[in-house]
Amino acid sequence: MNTHPWDTIDDLHDRLDSATDIPPEQDLLLRMLKLSEEVGEVAQAVIGVTGQNPRKGVTHSCYL
Repeated sequence: MNTHPWDTIDDLHDRLDSATDIPPEQDLLLRMLKLSEEVGEVAQAVIGVTGQNPRKGVTHSCYL
């Protein structure tokens, strides 16, 4: 098992690269879009927990 986070990231990157036949430029674009989508979902949850959208109010709960 790898102990350094970048080793794990490199391993995951290699696995993703070996599992696709999409051209590299298109694959990179799709990965960036997917990451953006996930970041947007986190932002939506934080805004929902804090109630910072006056139109919607509190839309999420936080269990720590």
